[in-house]
Amino acid sequence: MIKNYLTWVFIAVLVILIVAFLVLIPGKEKSFEIKDRCGPIMNLISHTIQDESVCKTRCKSQCETMELRYNRIEFQEREIGCYSCACFCRESLFG
Repeated sequence: MIKNYLTWVFIAVLVILIVAFLVLIPGKEKSFEIKDRCGPIMNLISHTIQDESVCKTRCKSQCETMELRYNRIEFQEREIGCYSCACFCRESLFG
């Protein structure tokens, strides 16, 4: 009886380790720049990527288009010139 119990405990621990391994192992990260087109309009600078939330939304959309998982962004506002929106996606573990 104890032998059966230990066998089931061993199997449960093994399954948990396999699931944790599959969930926690990240895929290869890919990065790209989303271009901000900016220019003067009536004494103001107009940006196609106005803030961090727009950068994140466009990045998530682009990751999905390339069949990748969204990971993170790096957004920088600049006083002179266009903003910088760097997008980072990961390859899917199962695809």
